[in-house]
Amino acid sequence: MWKHAACLFIVTAGVVARGANAATPIYSVTDLGTFASTRDSYSIGVAINDSGQVTGYSGLEILLHMGNPEVAQPHAFLYDKVRMIDLGTFGATNSVGTAISNSGEVLIDATDTDNNVRRTIIYKNGSTMDIGSFGNDHLYIFGGINNAGQVTGQLPTPETGDANAFLYRKGTLIDLGTLGGTMSFGRAINDAGRIVGWSLTLNDELAHAFFYEKGVMTDISSFGDADSYGTAINNGGQIVGYFTKDNATYGFLYDKGVVRGFGSLGDATYPYAINNSGQIVGRVQGQAFTHAFVYTNGTMLDLNLLIDPSLALGLFEARDINDRGWILANGAPRTSGEEPHAYLLIPKVGGALRVGSTAQFH
Repeated sequence: MWKHAACLFIVTAGVVARGANAATPIYSVTDLGTFASTRDSYSIGVAINDSGQVTGYSGLEILLHMGNPEVAQPHAFLYDKVRMIDLGTFGATNSVGTAISNSGEVLIDATDTDNNVRRTIIYKNGSTMDIGSFGNDHLYIFGGINNAGQVTGQLPTPETGDANAFLYRKGTLIDLGTLGGTMSFGRAINDAGRIVGWSLTLNDELAHAFFYEKGVMTDISSFGDADSYGTAINNGGQIVGYFTKDNATYGFLYDKGVVRGFGSLGDATYPYAINNSGQIVGRVQGQAFTHAFVYTNGTMLDLNLLIDPSLALGLFEARDINDRGWILANGAPRTSGEEPHAYLLIPKVGGALRVGSTAQFH
Protein backbone atom coordinates (compact mmCIF):
# COMPACT_ATOMS: atom_id res chain seq x y z
CA MET A 1 0.00 0.00 0.00
CA TRP A 2 1.23 3.48 -0.76
CA LYS A 3 -0.06 7.01 -0.48
CA HIS A 4 1.01 10.56 -1.19
CA ALA A 5 1.72 12.79 1.79
CA ALA A 6 -0.05 16.13 1.99
CA CYS A 7 2.99 18.21 2.73
CA LEU A 8 4.05 21.81 2.42
CA PHE A 9 7.24 22.73 0.58
CA ILE A 10 9.06 25.81 1.83
CA VAL A 11 12.22 27.16 0.22
CA THR A 12 14.36 28.43 3.06
CA ALA A 13 17.94 29.22 2.22
CA GLY A 14 18.62 30.02 5.85
CA VAL A 15 22.22 31.09 6.25
CA VAL A 16 24.63 29.74 3.67
CA ALA A 17 28.07 30.37 5.05
CA ARG A 18 31.11 29.98 2.85
CA GLY A 19 33.34 29.96 5.83
CA ALA A 20 33.57 30.30 9.56
CA ASN A 21 35.63 32.75 11.54
CA ALA A 22 37.23 30.64 14.23
CA ALA A 23 40.34 31.56 16.18
CA THR A 24 41.12 27.86 16.50
CA PRO A 25 39.89 24.84 14.51
CA ILE A 26 36.50 23.61 15.63
CA TYR A 27 37.16 19.93 14.82
CA SER A 28 40.14 17.71 15.54
CA VAL A 29 40.99 15.33 12.69
CA THR A 30 42.04 11.66 12.89
CA ASP A 31 43.22 9.82 9.78
CA LEU A 32 41.73 6.31 9.99
CA GLY A 33 44.44 4.97 7.68
CA THR A 34 44.29 2.02 5.31
CA PHE A 35 45.17 -1.67 5.27
CA ALA A 36 48.56 -0.94 3.69
CA SER A 37 51.13 1.76 4.35
CA THR A 38 51.70 2.71 0.71
CA ARG A 39 50.74 5.96 -1.01
CA ASP A 40 48.53 4.00 -3.39
CA SER A 41 46.27 2.55 -0.69
CA TYR A 42 42.92 4.16 0.01
CA SER A 43 39.99 4.00 2.42
CA ILE A 44 36.43 5.29 2.20
CA GLY A 45 34.34 5.66 5.35
CA VAL A 46 30.61 5.01 5.02
CA ALA A 47 29.03 4.87 8.50
CA ILE A 48 29.78 5.65 12.16
CA ASN A 49 27.97 4.64 15.37
CA ASP A 50 27.64 6.58 18.61
CA SER A 51 30.72 5.00 20.20
CA GLY A 52 32.91 6.04 17.27
CA GLN A 53 33.21 2.69 15.49
CA VAL A 54 33.39 3.14 11.73
CA THR A 55 32.83 0.91 8.72
CA GLY A 56 33.50 1.35 5.01
CA TYR A 57 36.00 -0.17 2.59
CA SER A 58 39.70 -0.04 1.81
CA GLY A 59 42.07 -1.34 -0.86
CA LEU A 60 44.92 -0.55 -3.21
CA GLU A 61 45.08 1.22 -6.53
CA ILE A 62 46.97 -0.90 -9.04
CA LEU A 63 48.23 -0.30 -12.58
CA LEU A 64 47.26 -2.58 -15.44
CA HIS A 65 49.88 -3.64 -17.97
CA MET A 66 48.62 -0.95 -20.35
CA GLY A 67 49.31 1.66 -17.72
CA ASN A 68 45.65 2.45 -17.04
CA PRO A 69 44.75 2.76 -13.33
CA GLU A 70 42.21 0.38 -11.87
CA VAL A 71 41.02 0.21 -8.28
CA ALA A 72 41.79 -3.14 -6.66
CA GLN A 73 38.95 -5.13 -5.11
CA PRO A 74 37.90 -3.42 -1.86
CA HIS A 75 37.53 -5.11 1.53
CA ALA A 76 35.07 -4.06 4.21
CA PHE A 77 36.69 -2.67 7.35
CA LEU A 78 35.81 -2.01 10.96
CA TYR A 79 37.62 0.83 12.71
CA ASP A 80 37.42 0.10 16.43
CA LYS A 81 38.66 3.51 17.67
CA VAL A 82 42.25 2.19 17.66
CA ARG A 83 42.95 0.48 14.35
CA MET A 84 41.39 -0.49 11.04
CA ILE A 85 40.46 -4.19 10.86
CA ASP A 86 40.20 -5.96 7.51
CA LEU A 87 36.95 -7.96 7.61
CA GLY A 88 37.77 -9.86 4.41
CA THR A 89 35.45 -10.66 1.54
CA PHE A 90 33.51 -13.63 3.00
CA GLY A 91 34.29 -15.87 0.05
CA ALA A 92 33.41 -13.18 -2.50
CA THR A 93 35.74 -11.03 -4.58
CA ASN A 94 35.07 -7.77 -2.74
CA SER A 95 33.07 -6.40 0.18
CA VAL A 96 31.83 -3.05 1.46
CA GLY A 97 30.73 -2.10 4.97
CA THR A 98 27.56 -0.05 4.46
CA ALA A 99 26.11 0.57 7.94
CA ILE A 100 26.86 -0.05 11.63
CA SER A 101 24.60 -0.20 14.68
CA ASN A 102 25.44 1.05 18.17
CA SER A 103 26.05 -2.54 19.28
CA GLY A 104 28.72 -2.94 16.60
CA GLU A 105 26.71 -4.93 14.06
CA VAL A 106 28.21 -4.20 10.64
CA LEU A 107 26.08 -4.56 7.52
CA ILE A 108 28.21 -5.85 4.65
CA ASP A 109 27.58 -6.12 0.93
CA ALA A 110 29.85 -8.90 -0.42
CA THR A 111 29.99 -9.28 -4.20
CA ASP A 112 31.31 -12.18 -6.28
CA THR A 113 32.00 -10.40 -9.56
CA ASP A 114 32.98 -13.66 -11.29
CA ASN A 115 29.53 -15.19 -10.73
CA ASN A 116 27.46 -12.00 -10.44
CA VAL A 117 26.22 -12.95 -6.97
CA ARG A 118 25.91 -10.67 -3.94
CA ARG A 119 25.58 -11.72 -0.33
CA THR A 120 24.21 -9.76 2.60
CA ILE A 121 26.10 -10.31 5.84
CA ILE A 122 25.80 -8.99 9.38
CA TYR A 123 29.16 -9.08 11.19
CA LYS A 124 29.72 -8.67 14.92
CA ASN A 125 32.70 -9.55 17.12
CA GLY A 126 34.10 -12.07 14.68
CA SER A 127 30.79 -13.81 14.05
CA THR A 128 28.81 -13.54 10.84
CA MET A 129 25.21 -14.09 9.85
CA ASP A 130 24.44 -14.43 6.16
CA ILE A 131 20.86 -13.22 5.81
CA GLY A 132 20.80 -14.90 2.41
CA SER A 133 19.06 -14.23 -0.85
CA PHE A 134 15.65 -15.65 0.13
CA GLY A 135 15.29 -17.57 -3.13
CA ASN A 136 16.49 -14.63 -5.23
CA ASP A 137 19.82 -14.09 -6.94
CA HIS A 138 20.97 -11.51 -4.40
CA LEU A 139 20.07 -8.56 -2.23
CA TYR A 140 21.43 -5.09 -2.86
CA ILE A 141 22.50 -3.63 0.43
CA PHE A 142 23.69 -0.13 0.18
CA GLY A 143 20.94 0.32 2.71
CA GLY A 144 20.88 0.51 6.47
CA ILE A 145 20.66 -1.29 9.81
CA ASN A 146 19.09 0.04 13.01
CA ASN A 147 19.85 -0.69 16.67
CA ALA A 148 17.28 -3.52 16.72
CA GLY A 149 19.13 -5.33 13.93
CA GLN A 150 16.48 -4.55 11.31
CA VAL A 151 17.83 -4.10 7.78
CA THR A 152 16.69 -2.35 4.61
CA GLY A 153 18.01 -2.33 1.07
CA GLN A 154 16.83 -3.57 -2.31
CA LEU A 155 15.60 -7.01 -3.41
CA PRO A 156 15.63 -8.00 -7.09
CA THR A 157 12.78 -10.14 -8.42
CA PRO A 158 14.12 -12.62 -11.03
CA GLU A 159 10.70 -13.29 -12.54
CA THR A 160 10.12 -9.68 -13.59
CA GLY A 161 13.53 -8.07 -13.43
CA ASP A 162 12.14 -5.49 -11.00
CA ALA A 163 13.81 -4.63 -7.71
CA ASN A 164 12.00 -3.42 -4.60
CA ALA A 165 12.89 -2.01 -1.23
CA PHE A 166 12.70 -4.53 1.62
CA LEU A 167 12.59 -4.76 5.40
CA TYR A 168 14.39 -7.66 7.10
CA ARG A 169 13.52 -8.36 10.74
CA LYS A 170 13.80 -11.48 12.89
CA GLY A 171 14.47 -13.75 9.93
CA THR A 172 11.59 -12.43 7.83
CA LEU A 173 11.89 -10.47 4.60
CA ILE A 174 9.13 -8.00 3.72
CA ASP A 175 8.79 -6.56 0.20
CA LEU A 176 7.84 -2.88 0.59
CA GLY A 177 6.47 -2.48 -2.94
CA THR A 178 6.70 0.77 -4.91
CA LEU A 179 4.94 4.07 -5.55
CA GLY A 180 3.45 2.59 -8.73
CA GLY A 181 6.63 2.01 -10.72
CA THR A 182 8.89 -0.99 -11.23
CA MET A 183 11.63 -0.22 -8.70
CA SER A 184 12.20 1.06 -5.17
CA PHE A 185 15.19 1.24 -2.83
CA GLY A 186 15.38 1.31 0.97
CA ARG A 187 18.28 3.54 1.97
CA ALA A 188 18.02 3.99 5.75
CA ILE A 189 16.01 2.78 8.76
CA ASN A 190 15.55 4.32 12.21
CA ASP A 191 15.08 2.57 15.53
CA ALA A 192 11.28 2.57 15.17
CA GLY A 193 11.60 0.64 11.92
CA ARG A 194 10.65 3.60 9.72
CA ILE A 195 12.38 3.39 6.34
CA VAL A 196 13.35 6.11 3.89
CA GLY A 197 14.44 5.74 0.28
CA TRP A 198 13.12 6.31 -3.21
CA SER A 199 10.75 4.67 -5.68
CA LEU A 200 9.83 5.02 -9.33
CA THR A 201 6.33 6.38 -9.84
CA LEU A 202 3.60 5.20 -12.23
CA ASN A 203 5.00 4.32 -15.68
CA ASP A 204 8.48 4.88 -14.21
CA GLU A 205 8.05 8.56 -14.98
CA LEU A 206 9.93 9.95 -11.97
CA ALA A 207 11.82 8.85 -8.88
CA HIS A 208 10.20 10.09 -5.65
CA ALA A 209 11.45 10.03 -2.07
CA PHE A 210 9.35 7.96 0.34
CA PHE A 211 9.11 6.88 3.91
CA TYR A 212 7.63 3.54 4.96
CA GLU A 213 5.86 2.81 8.22
CA LYS A 214 3.50 0.02 9.33
CA GLY A 215 2.87 -1.35 5.86
CA VAL A 216 2.37 2.00 4.13
CA MET A 217 4.80 3.63 1.68
CA THR A 218 4.23 7.39 1.64
CA ASP A 219 5.35 9.67 -1.19
CA ILE A 220 6.95 12.74 0.38
CA SER A 221 8.03 14.46 -2.83
CA SER A 222 6.50 17.89 -3.43
CA PHE A 223 8.96 19.28 -5.95
CA GLY A 224 6.81 19.14 -9.08
CA ASP A 225 8.41 17.65 -12.16
CA ALA A 226 11.61 16.60 -10.38
CA ASP A 227 13.29 13.41 -9.25
CA SER A 228 13.84 13.12 -5.49
CA TYR A 229 15.70 10.68 -3.27
CA GLY A 230 15.49 10.06 0.49
CA THR A 231 18.87 9.28 2.02
CA ALA A 232 18.58 9.28 5.83
CA ILE A 233 16.12 9.39 8.74
CA ASN A 234 16.66 10.04 12.45
CA ASN A 235 14.70 8.71 15.41
CA GLY A 236 12.53 11.82 15.45
CA GLY A 237 11.32 11.02 11.96
CA GLN A 238 13.22 13.86 10.27
CA ILE A 239 14.23 12.88 6.74
CA VAL A 240 16.90 14.30 4.45
CA GLY A 241 17.49 13.77 0.78
CA TYR A 242 17.92 15.64 -2.46
CA PHE A 243 15.99 16.53 -5.59
CA THR A 244 17.07 17.48 -9.10
CA LYS A 245 15.46 20.31 -11.04
CA ASP A 246 16.62 22.58 -13.88
CA ASN A 247 20.05 20.93 -14.07
CA ALA A 248 20.72 21.58 -10.38
CA THR A 249 20.54 19.39 -7.27
CA TYR A 250 19.19 20.64 -3.94
CA GLY A 251 19.08 19.18 -0.46
CA PHE A 252 15.82 18.92 1.47
CA LEU A 253 14.64 18.27 5.02
CA TYR A 254 11.24 16.65 5.63
CA ASP A 255 9.86 17.21 9.13
CA LYS A 256 6.27 16.59 10.25
CA GLY A 257 4.76 17.00 6.82
CA VAL A 258 6.76 20.07 5.86
CA VAL A 259 9.54 19.84 3.26
CA ARG A 260 12.20 22.53 3.41
CA GLY A 261 14.92 23.04 0.86
CA PHE A 262 18.09 24.36 2.40
CA GLY A 263 20.71 26.54 0.80
CA SER A 264 23.66 25.44 -1.28
CA LEU A 265 27.33 26.32 -1.51
CA GLY A 266 27.59 25.12 -5.10
CA ASP A 267 25.68 23.69 -8.04
CA ALA A 268 24.67 20.43 -6.33
CA THR A 269 23.98 19.49 -2.71
CA TYR A 270 23.80 15.87 -1.52
CA PRO A 271 22.82 15.32 2.14
CA TYR A 272 23.92 11.88 3.35
CA ALA A 273 23.04 11.72 7.05
CA ILE A 274 21.13 13.39 9.89
CA ASN A 275 21.62 12.76 13.61
CA ASN A 276 19.01 12.96 16.36
CA SER A 277 19.88 16.62 17.00
CA GLY A 278 19.02 17.47 13.41
CA GLN A 279 22.60 18.09 12.26
CA ILE A 280 23.05 17.17 8.58
CA VAL A 281 26.21 16.27 6.67
CA GLY A 282 26.95 15.60 3.04
CA ARG A 283 28.66 16.80 -0.11
CA VAL A 284 28.39 19.97 -2.15
CA GLN A 285 29.71 20.34 -5.69
CA GLY A 286 30.63 23.29 -7.86
CA GLN A 287 32.31 23.46 -11.22
CA ALA A 288 35.76 23.51 -9.67
CA PHE A 289 35.34 21.85 -6.26
CA THR A 290 33.68 19.11 -4.25
CA HIS A 291 33.56 19.81 -0.50
CA ALA A 292 32.16 18.25 2.66
CA PHE A 293 29.56 20.24 4.58
CA VAL A 294 27.76 20.28 7.90
CA TYR A 295 24.34 21.93 8.26
CA THR A 296 23.55 22.97 11.80
CA ASN A 297 21.30 25.58 13.41
CA GLY A 298 20.05 26.71 10.01
CA THR A 299 23.55 27.25 8.63
CA MET A 300 25.50 25.29 6.01
CA LEU A 301 29.25 25.29 6.56
CA ASP A 302 32.24 24.03 4.59
CA LEU A 303 34.01 21.52 6.85
CA ASN A 304 37.36 22.31 5.25
CA LEU A 305 37.22 25.71 6.94
CA LEU A 306 36.55 24.20 10.37
CA ILE A 307 39.76 22.14 10.62
CA ASP A 308 43.42 23.04 11.04
CA PRO A 309 44.55 24.57 7.72
CA SER A 310 48.11 23.34 8.27
CA LEU A 311 46.83 19.81 7.54
CA ALA A 312 46.47 20.85 3.88
CA LEU A 313 43.59 18.41 3.69
CA GLY A 314 40.73 18.51 1.22
CA LEU A 315 37.55 16.90 2.58
CA PHE A 316 35.32 16.11 -0.39
CA GLU A 317 32.36 14.51 1.42
CA ALA A 318 30.95 13.93 4.90
CA ARG A 319 29.22 10.54 4.93
CA ASP A 320 27.80 10.27 8.44
CA ILE A 321 27.38 12.03 11.79
CA ASN A 322 26.63 10.40 15.14
CA ASP A 323 24.70 11.72 18.13
CA ARG A 324 27.90 13.07 19.72
CA GLY A 325 28.42 15.28 16.67
CA TRP A 326 31.37 13.21 15.45
CA ILE A 327 31.61 13.38 11.66
CA LEU A 328 32.90 10.70 9.31
CA ALA A 329 34.40 12.36 6.24
CA ASN A 330 36.51 11.36 3.27
CA GLY A 331 39.31 13.43 1.84
CA ALA A 332 42.86 13.58 0.51
CA PRO A 333 45.95 15.75 0.96
CA ARG A 334 45.81 18.81 -1.28
CA THR A 335 49.45 18.60 -2.40
CA SER A 336 50.92 15.09 -2.10
CA GLY A 337 48.80 13.21 -4.64
CA GLU A 338 47.98 10.44 -2.17
CA GLU A 339 44.79 8.41 -2.42
CA PRO A 340 41.67 9.31 -0.35
CA HIS A 341 41.41 8.29 3.30
CA ALA A 342 38.57 8.18 5.79
CA TYR A 343 38.81 10.82 8.53
CA LEU A 344 37.10 11.22 11.88
CA LEU A 345 36.23 14.80 12.89
CA ILE A 346 35.55 15.33 16.60
CA PRO A 347 34.32 18.68 17.98
CA LYS A 348 36.92 20.32 20.18
CA VAL A 349 36.03 21.03 23.80
CA GLY A 350 34.58 24.51 23.95
CA GLY A 351 34.42 24.73 20.18
CA ALA A 352 31.48 26.62 18.73
CA LEU A 353 30.38 27.28 15.18
CA ARG A 354 30.88 30.97 14.49
CA VAL A 355 29.56 31.96 11.11
CA GLY A 356 31.39 34.47 8.96
CA SER A 357 30.95 35.78 5.44
CA THR A 358 34.42 36.49 4.10
CA ALA A 359 36.01 33.10 3.48
CA GLN A 360 35.29 31.55 0.08
CA PHE A 361 34.97 28.03 -1.28
CA HIS A 362 38.02 27.17 -3.33
